[in-house]
Amino acid sequence: MRTKIIALVLCGAANIAAGAAAEWWWLLGIGVWVLVAAFLMGDDLPPVGR
Repeated sequence: MRTKIIALVLCGAANIAAGAAAEWWWLLGIGVWVLVAAFLMGDDLPPVGR
């Protein structure tokens, strides 16, 4: 599960960077929503080391 969250965060960050560089607001918006989804999924995980 952590691998999927890490992949979502990286893809979201890449979408935000690409959207900002190309001034494609729809791509930037998709990246933001992907980051929101990744952090919401991460709230359900137990803390590391417990």
